[in-house]
Amino acid sequence: MNGTTALSRAFAHNAWANGLLFDGLRRAPADFLDREARPGGGTNREKLRHLALVERGFHDAIRRSTSIPEAPSGLEDVIAYCEETAAAFGGLLSGPVDVEEEVHIPWWERNFTIGDCLAQVLSHSGQHRAELAWELASSGIDTGEMDYIVWFARQHG
Repeated sequence: MNGTTALSRAFAHNAWANGLLFDGLRRAPADFLDREARPGGGTNREKLRHLALVERGFHDAIRRSTSIPEAPSGLEDVIAYCEETAAAFGGLLSGPVDVEEEVHIPWWERNFTIGDCLAQVLSHSGQHRAELAWELASSGIDTGEMDYIVWFARQHG
């Protein structure tokens, strides 16, 4: 397996795990998104929007966009936004990617390698997805098993 295939699989898992989170959010109490998030402060809605913005922002920066994106705030709109971003990453990773090439990240005001940007998206999304899943569990909503190996085994028999 080459590096692009591994990245493609990692981003497919990310989209799948986000989907489990979104299913849980759809089953959450009506006030869930506007509750205070722990840890980190802000609301669960703000944490979800932040996850969405970081994914899209790094994708756009890798594609050489210099603008910083805005994310919607309604649950279904954020979900659609994240699904669009996941599809865009799928397209980006469908061919060779030079992970050592540098791109400018405007909110950091510096360059990073594409590989580091991709790693940031995966680790950052995993962190906030776990935080939101924990908040959902505290409200009695089970998001299910999100581990990579569970996803891989289900996808590849």
